[in-house]
Amino acid sequence: MTAGFRAVGTGSPASVEVLVVATVVLLAASMAHRMIKRSPAARHAVVLIALLTVGLCPLMVTVVRPTRVARLTSSLRNPIKFDVLLSRSESAAPSFQNGGHVLFLSSRKIPLGGIFLAFWGAGVTICLWRLLRGLRMMGRVRRSGLPLSDARFVSLQNHLASALGRNVPEIRTSERVGVPVALGWLRPIVLLPDSFLTRFSDRQLFQILMHECAHALRYDTLVGLYQRLLAAVLWFHPLIHIANRLLDRSREELCDNYVLQVVASSEYSQTLLTVAESLSPMPHGWFAPTLVQSAQHLEDRVAGLLNPRRCVMTRVTSRTNTIIATAFIGGALVLSCFAAAPTDEQAVRATVTNYIEAYYAGDASRMEKSLHPHYLKHTISGSEGKLRMTEWTGLQMVEDVRSHAPHIPASERKEQVTVLDIAGDIASAKLVTAHWVDYLTLTKWNGEWKIVSVVLRESD
Repeated sequence: MTAGFRAVGTGSPASVEVLVVATVVLLAASMAHRMIKRSPAARHAVVLIALLTVGLCPLMVTVVRPTRVARLTSSLRNPIKFDVLLSRSESAAPSFQNGGHVLFLSSRKIPLGGIFLAFWGAGVTICLWRLLRGLRMMGRVRRSGLPLSDARFVSLQNHLASALGRNVPEIRTSERVGVPVALGWLRPIVLLPDSFLTRFSDRQLFQILMHECAHALRYDTLVGLYQRLLAAVLWFHPLIHIANRLLDRSREELCDNYVLQVVASSEYSQTLLTVAESLSPMPHGWFAPTLVQSAQHLEDRVAGLLNPRRCVMTRVTSRTNTIIATAFIGGALVLSCFAAAPTDEQAVRATVTNYIEAYYAGDASRMEKSLHPHYLKHTISGSEGKLRMTEWTGLQMVEDVRSHAPHIPASERKEQVTVLDIAGDIASAKLVTAHWVDYLTLTKWNGEWKIVSVVLRESD
């Protein structure tokens, strides 16, 4: 997974920052989920807010990065003044005739980054296709439901409304489902298998419908859709799938609490076991919340129901939600600042950006901040066979910027820099402009990257 992160980083450093922050958030949520023993509502709140925070990570990093770049550029210290250094050329500094440098996007990255991005895109496409197929299947199943209107279910609905303290969602039956399920995003309904009408007593049906109505009233189907979209984008990240499973299980336990408020835990446990005996496999690709998705974790779930110390709250307080949200979102924002701490590549890019922007602005003091005291530039001009080379020292470059501020429209100043290589405290970069192609060599000097040499070639 680390190799994958690095591969993504070759195409976009921001993607690595997002993955780092998301990974830490998901690890923290998993640990908190394990530590919270008694309260399904608290476990559910922790994992849900963590997943929402992961969805906000790209926005956080986007907000932090421009601030980081500006801070990095402005933090360059004052260097030794070039006017105290000896000029290495007796020739006067030539004037620029073709205006200034205009930068365009240019990237020469190792193929691994492109391969990884293509692999990621293929995975996202497959995941979204499976999700859309599941949504279409659930839509057909929803439309197949038949409403219940006999006196038995009118009485049952009234009992449910009284227990829940609000109107219950529409309840239908369908032969296309093998387990009770809540379906729908904005107007969820509850579907019962046809066989349940004769297999279970009114009291058991009340418990079953209480659980599913809780899912529908809480809009757990909409949360489930968000989970699957997030898993489609980060399909390669194992912690996303772990967090989704933890949230699914916490959601079931939380809706169990609705039933436990009106029914004894032993009776409800027996109902779950009876449902599990007649369990039909869920169609592949579904994410609708159901009473029993599989019998694999039913033993742990029943054990939790029979735990006398179980907290049967159906929601955490607004104060607790605020604390959890502040911890995850605030922590992720702080972590984004650290994750966005300038790497050598970003520092090299910032130095070259400072160099070209100082030229644009005619800011000699800012230019000095980008140059090493031994800076030397060779400018190559002329056509093939009539090439001319001019040598510039740092002193000449600074003086030329001070005396010849370029007049370049802001619309033409599209800045981009390509960092070609970094080896220890030496780096190389390329600057492609409308009139020039610059190859720059930099070194880390007193903890900061400075430009040592430039070879500039006029573009055709």
